[in-house]
Amino acid sequence: MTETRAPLSLHQRLGRGFALALLLLLGLQYLSVEWAMRHLTQNYLVSRLEHDQETLLLALDFQVGGILLLDSSRVSPTFQRPYSGHYYLIQSLSLSLASRSFWNHPIEPTWLEAGESRVSRWADGPAGQPLLLLSRGFEKQGQPFTLTVAEDLSPLERQLARFRWLYASVSLGMLLLLLALQRLLLRLGLRPLSQLEHEIQALEKGQVQHLSVGVPRELSSLVLAFNRLLKQMQARLQRSRESLGDLSHALKRPLTRIYQLLETRPWPELEHEAQTLHHLIEQELQRARMAGASPPGQSQSLAEILDELLPVLKALYAERELSFVVDVPRELRIGMDREDLLECLGNLLDNACKWARSQIQVLGQIQAEGWVLEICDDGPGCPSEQLMQLTQRGVRADEQTPGHGLGLAIARRIVESYGGKLMLENTAPGFCVRIAWV
Repeated sequence: MTETRAPLSLHQRLGRGFALALLLLLGLQYLSVEWAMRHLTQNYLVSRLEHDQETLLLALDFQVGGILLLDSSRVSPTFQRPYSGHYYLIQSLSLSLASRSFWNHPIEPTWLEAGESRVSRWADGPAGQPLLLLSRGFEKQGQPFTLTVAEDLSPLERQLARFRWLYASVSLGMLLLLLALQRLLLRLGLRPLSQLEHEIQALEKGQVQHLSVGVPRELSSLVLAFNRLLKQMQARLQRSRESLGDLSHALKRPLTRIYQLLETRPWPELEHEAQTLHHLIEQELQRARMAGASPPGQSQSLAEILDELLPVLKALYAERELSFVVDVPRELRIGMDREDLLECLGNLLDNACKWARSQIQVLGQIQAEGWVLEICDDGPGCPSEQLMQLTQRGVRADEQTPGHGLGLAIARRIVESYGGKLMLENTAPGFCVRIAWV
C-alpha cells in the first residue's frame, strides 16, 4: 500500500517557485554576461590585430620579381622575440614570410582573395598557446597576398577565469540574499493566512465567536462569507434549542392532565410511563435554563458545568442517597458548545446514577495531546458481549430499568462530532465511560 504524501503548503509552493525562477534568472544572466564578455574581448583583440596589420602593411614592400621585403625597423620588437604571443604570416603567390616569434613552429598557410577577411582560433599554437587569428587578403603594387596576424589568448583567458569566479561568487551571494529576502517577504505576505488559521483553531476551541475582518482585501470576502454562514448556523441551532425547550414546556400541561386522570382512575403501567416522561421533560427544561443565552461555540469550564449538573442529579435521585467523587482541574476547558456539553454529560451522569449502588466518580485529566474524562459507577456493570452495542440507539443493558436506550448513543454522537472518542469498559465492579479528546 503506497503512502499518500501530504500536499505542499502555500509557503513551500511559492518559495520553491520563486527560488527556481531566481536560479533560472541568475543562470541566464551569468550566461549572458559570459557571452558579452567574450564578444567584447574578442572585438577588442580584433581591433588590436587590425592595428598590427596596418603597421605591417606600412612596413611591407615588393621588389622586382615579386620578392617580399619587410622593413624590420618599422615592426614591433615583440614579433622578433620567440613565443612572445604576437605573430604574423605573410603569404604571396611565390613565397611566405613568418615572424621570428613562431620559432620554426609549423604553420598552415591560409589564402584569401583581396578584400576577404577571416577571424579564427588556433587552439594549439606555438608553445601550446591558444591564438586568435585575423587573416585578410590584400593587393599591393599589383601583387596579391594574405596577411595573418595572431595574438596569444592565455592572458585574456586567465583574466576571464578570475572574472568568472568573482562574478559567480557575487551571484551566489546575491542568490542567498535574495532567497533570504524572499523567505522574509513570503512570511510577511502570508502572515494574514497564518493569523486566519489561528483564529479558526481558536474558533474550533470555542475561544472566539467569529473571525476578525481586519484582513487583506483578497481574504475579506471569504472571511465575511464564513462569518455569515457561522451566524446563520448559530441562529438555527439556537432556534432548535428554544423549540425543544418550548416543546418540553408545552408537554407539561397534557402530562399534568394525565396525572389528574390517574388520581381518579389508577393505571400503574400508564403511571410508570408518565413518570418517565415527566423525568425527561424536567431534564430538558433544566438544560434549557442552564444553557441560557450562552453563545454557541464558546469554550466551557468542565468543573463549572459539573457544578451545575450535580445538584440537579442529586435532587432527581435524592431517594438513592448517591455520593459523587469529583476530581476535575478547574483550568480544564473544553472547546464544546455549552448545550452539547450539558446534554452529553447529563446523559452520561444520568446513566451512571441509574446503575450506581452508592457512588459515582468523575475524574478529569489534562494530557500533552489533549484531555481525558472518566465517569464511573459502582453498579453491576455490563456483560462483555453487550459492551460494544450499548452506544447504538435503543439498546439497553436491562429492560427493567427506566430509560429508552438513547443516552449513551446521544453522548457518543456528540463526542465524535467534536473529534473525540467515547469508550466503555467494565471496572469489576462497576461500569466506566471514558472520553478522550486529542
